[in-house]
Amino acid sequence: MSNTKSPDSGASSEVDALDPSGLSQPETKSGNMRWVAAVAVVVLILDQVTKVWAASALVDRDIDLFWTARFNLTRNFGSAFGLGSSLGRWLGILILFVVVGVLLYARTITDRRMLMLFGGIAGGAIGNLVDRIFRAEDGFMSGGVVDFIDLQWWPIFNVADMAVVCCAIGLMLLSVAEPAHD
Repeated sequence: MSNTKSPDSGASSEVDALDPSGLSQPETKSGNMRWVAAVAVVVLILDQVTKVWAASALVDRDIDLFWTARFNLTRNFGSAFGLGSSLGRWLGILILFVVVGVLLYARTITDRRMLMLFGGIAGGAIGNLVDRIFRAEDGFMSGGVVDFIDLQWWPIFNVADMAVVCCAIGLMLLSVAEPAHD
C-alpha cells in the first residue's frame, strides 16, 4: 500500500482489509486538499487565538501552571530555539516556500491520516508566518513569533510549533509503519 497516487491506483479490497476505518481510502485531488485545508485552518485558528490571548494577558506577568510549566510571553525573531534571529525575513520567505511545497506534495497523497498531518504542518507554518507578517514593526516579515508555553527546561514554544513538530513525528511514524510497496 502506498501513500501516493499511481496511475493504476484505485480503491481496492486490499486497502479496505488493511484499514477498516477508511482513513487511508483514496481521494480525489480536491478531496485531498479539503482534509489538508480543514486541519490547517483549525491549527491556524487555535494558534492565532492563543497568541492574541498571550500577547494581551502575559504582557506584565507569567502564569505558573504545574511543575515547571508556565505561560511566559516572548517573541522569537529567529528559527527554532531562537537561532538565527537576524535572519527573520529570510526565514519567513523560506517558510512560505516550504508551505507551498507541502501543499503541492499533499496533492499526491491518498492516505487521509497523512493528509491531516500535512495539514497540521501547513497550519503551524502559516501561523508562525502570520506573526512574521502582521506583527512586523521594522518592515516586511520582521515580526517576532509569539511564543508563550515555557517548560523552563525546553525552548519556549506555541501551538503552531506543537502542530509542526507533532505532525512531522506522526508523518515519520506512519512512513516507517507503512509496508514496502513493490
